Amino acid sequence: MNILISGGFGYIGSYLLQKFVSERHSLGVISRHTPVCLKGLAKNADVYLSDVTKPIRVELKSKYEIFIHLAAANDVESLDPCVALNSTVLGTRNCLDFCIKNGIKKVIYFSTFQVYGTNRGFVNEATDLHCANDYAMTHRFAEEYVEMYRRNFGLEYIILRPTNVYGACLHKDIDRWSLVPNCFCKEAIERQTITLLSSGRQLRDFISLEDLTNLTVILCGKFNKVKNSVINLAAGRSISILDVAQMVKASFEKILGTTCALNIQSSLPRKAERLTVETKRLKGLGYRFDKEYSIEKEIERIFCLLKADN
Repeated sequence: MNILISGGFGYIGSYLLQKFVSERHSLGVISRHTPVCLKGLAKNADVYLSDVTKPIRVELKSKYEIFIHLAAANDVESLDPCVALNSTVLGTRNCLDFCIKNGIKKVIYFSTFQVYGTNRGFVNEATDLHCANDYAMTHRFAEEYVEMYRRNFGLEYIILRPTNVYGACLHKDIDRWSLVPNCFCKEAIERQTITLLSSGRQLRDFISLEDLTNLTVILCGKFNKVKNSVINLAAGRSISILDVAQMVKASFEKILGTTCALNIQSSLPRKAERLTVETKRLKGLGYRFDKEYSIEKEIERIFCLLKADN
């Protein structure tokens, strides 16, 4: 397949790019710049330098079948609503325009599980949306654009809503250290402390970068089977933030041979609210989650990445 990826040098994008390279697909990447740490990987793709917040005017070297859209403001950047609107909403519209102008008829859009506005109860793709922040709201706006381009131009799509993604960055300079458990590992290395601002009892569904990447590859191959639908990318099981913090603490003490303090700054919430994310649509793809990429294993990989820099 010929695949074009926006945001192909980011946290998820670089993993996808590496996977597609290993499977010998023809690749293109739209990015504002090529990070020094990924120049070796970038040699395996046609790189088109462009800022998606502006109309994309690049001449493609290949004809691409699928456009994977990842370029967007992350949760930290989205604290500034102007950045969130420009990067996520306007950026998506510009990418969709670019697809139409260049005859790319299939789009996979990475949204977020946060559009549901809840981390409790039973959640599936039919659950009502109740966005609670600009990060979620701008992704929902972007989803609307994707659906509008389907109605107006016949663009076919798959909208993906990942839950909590975890895993070691492809390189330490890819800045997604605000994510759990990445942030716990980084604090442990730097301060020998892990800080929880809450009780940590709240439950989350965590999906590994590796599983997310494998599922995206499968969806590219089965695009026509699931086109024009929304799919939650989730493991289908939940774990507490406190449990993850304790895993990080245990792994740190095992690997580094020294103690790590766990600083819990609140007693709230006092109990866990049950969370179940239905994965029926993923099971329909015949995918089996790989235990090799458990949270414990990935925490070890994150520590190895951090240790190499210290």
